[in-house]
Amino acid sequence: MQAGADLQGPLEGAVLAFIERYGSEPEALARLDYTIGQLPPLVFDLEPAGARIAAADVDGDGANELIAAWHIFGVPPMWFDQIEGGFEAREFPIGGSGPKATGMSWVRSTADLTDDGIADVVLVLTSLAGSTQTERVRVYRWNGETPRRIFDVPVVLGAGPAGWNLRDGASPVEIETLCPALGHFDAPLLPHPGLRRTFTWGGQFFEDVGRQLEPPVSQQDQMNRAEAAFWAGQYEEAAAGYREVIERPIASGSAMGSEADWKGLALLRLAQIGLLGGEAFNPARLQAALERGGEIGLIARTMQEAVATPDPLRTFAALQQLDLTGDPPPGRYGSTDFPMEPGLVLALGKALEIGLRGLGGDALSEAAITGRLSARGVDVRRATVGDLNSDGALEAVVSLVRHSTRVVGPPVNDFWFVYRHGTRWVAQPVGPVSDNAYPNGVRSVSQGRAVFAMTDSSAGLESYLSFDGRRMETWDEAPTLEDLYPVNPFDGRGIGRCEVSA
Repeated sequence: MQAGADLQGPLEGAVLAFIERYGSEPEALARLDYTIGQLPPLVFDLEPAGARIAAADVDGDGANELIAAWHIFGVPPMWFDQIEGGFEAREFPIGGSGPKATGMSWVRSTADLTDDGIADVVLVLTSLAGSTQTERVRVYRWNGETPRRIFDVPVVLGAGPAGWNLRDGASPVEIETLCPALGHFDAPLLPHPGLRRTFTWGGQFFEDVGRQLEPPVSQQDQMNRAEAAFWAGQYEEAAAGYREVIERPIASGSAMGSEADWKGLALLRLAQIGLLGGEAFNPARLQAALERGGEIGLIARTMQEAVATPDPLRTFAALQQLDLTGDPPPGRYGSTDFPMEPGLVLALGKALEIGLRGLGGDALSEAAITGRLSARGVDVRRATVGDLNSDGALEAVVSLVRHSTRVVGPPVNDFWFVYRHGTRWVAQPVGPVSDNAYPNGVRSVSQGRAVFAMTDSSAGLESYLSFDGRRMETWDEAPTLEDLYPVNPFDGRGIGRCEVSA
């Protein structure tokens, strides 16, 4: 990396000397591009899918500038501004350019993508990591003083369906990205559907205007789609998805298939949705899950024993006391092995949705959460309540301990985020958080913006939870206001996230 930085000065001087001798006509620049390509590689070498050197009027002064991407590992891009009597080397905009990364850059396009009569620069930074290759695609537009970043998305190749495409012949211009979409129960090496995202120019930045998830590629993928709706509280959509898992499962055709019992979990989920009021409760679902055997059967038997009580919350209370290491009922299936996660399988946090029914959006409190649930058999370790985004609706983070057998360490401690959606409460899982941690109050970020703190005193660590009214995020360090609400949307944490969503 240092070797690349050390080359920057000599390369600038060489380009200026080359232009002075041979000029900046297309033929000369093609020769310069070729010559740079003959330099020995640093660290690794890849053929560029674009130009090392490009010429375009990127500042609207009527004269072409040179964009030097170099395509040499560790050498940052430059631009050579045409001034009276020659060219002047300048660093390509780094301030406000987002996260720094080291790799090999190349120019994909200098077309006018924003319809202002001035060339925009599509610059791609390629880097390698293990078996994957990342192409960070950035678009720069002149803002009157300097090129400004208006698009910035990393595309990771080699880890599933992935790629990107610039449609500069479309009106408006489109940039399409493709990435492998992950779900709640997942791992990178398992089969994934592709998620296509379409961006078009919106006047300030390129905006995400469309998302299309490819058809399911496995039963696990079907399950993840249903899970996304389940955790978002969209129970009609979730139930339809779980029925697909049961009645029309899709084989992955991959040797990386999982032994987890997706059909058994789908049966449990339909029973839980019945308890949550998302559809009529059908006891036959629990009986079918019990007959699967294994941990699924153990969970189903526990629910079956408790569901006879008139209070649906008692069923979740029984699950909280369940020891998953106990003897399961007989059956050929019922595994909750990888990539399932017991805390998500049990879904104890959904007890909060039942326990808080009828409680107004401004009446949420730690006492209300603890009192309402404890009175009906659910043990609440601790809760913290606050309005994180000043929308007038309170949110909460709640710690629920699972009373399962553990030889070493503290009890298993699941964290749940509770927020208001319309006239009801929705609970979503928070994780991963240390089992030693506990909700520890609200931390102000700025006027009207705050985060929940979760403290692990034994390790001297604190993590944080934010909510912008649409999405919950967890942080290892206290976020700033700019972290929560970046000026440039491509600096947001979610821009590179590729996931199945409701």
